[in-house]
This record gives sequence, C-alpha cells and structure tokens, in this order.
Amino acid sequence: MLLFLGIFSQDTDLSSITVTRLMDQPIIRPDLHPRLDKISRALLNTVPDWVADPLGKYYLYFADHKGRYIRLAYSDELTGPWKIHEAGLYPLSSLISRRSPSNHR
Repeated sequence: MLLFLGIFSQDTDLSSITVTRLMDQPIIRPDLHPRLDKISRALLNTVPDWVADPLGKYYLYFADHKGRYIRLAYSDELTGPWKIHEAGLYPLSSLISRRSPSNHR
C-alpha cells in the first residue's frame, strides 16, 4: 500500500481507483508533537514483512517546513494513534538542493 499526495500507477486508466476519507482531520497534525509546524510531502507505507522489529504496521514519512530532517510517524492503525519517531531519519542538509523551486519562495 502506498498513499501519497497524488496517485501513482503504471496503468493510465485510473477509473478503478477509489479514494475514501478516513477521518474528519489529517492523520498527522502539528499538535501531535511540539517540534512540528507545517507538515508537507507526506508519504504513507505499509511496512514490508522483511523489516525486522518494525515500530508499527504503517510508516508515514514527512517533512516540516521549519525542520531539519525527514521525519517518521508510525502506527498500527491508519486512524492512529500516531507516534512521532523522536530522532530525525534523514538530514535535509544532505540533500542536493535545499531550496524550494522559485514558485515556493
């Protein structure tokens, strides 16, 4: 399972895809952790079976506009509760480009 801001498919016919809202609010929100501000680029994965000692059934990777890392939230249920992995996963400073495209300045 892969859920992103868009839908990705190798098939150009998306008529068989159904999108259903889970709750009346986002599953990850700034009020879940004091270090979070504006969350962007969220990517939700079902954790593969080959992952040893997973933190949960689902991993949600995301960035924070004022953050310094790609962050991780995890849960056993899509509806939560979601827990934030305290340590950042991947420092944004190691990315090739740290600036947003010109239309985001």
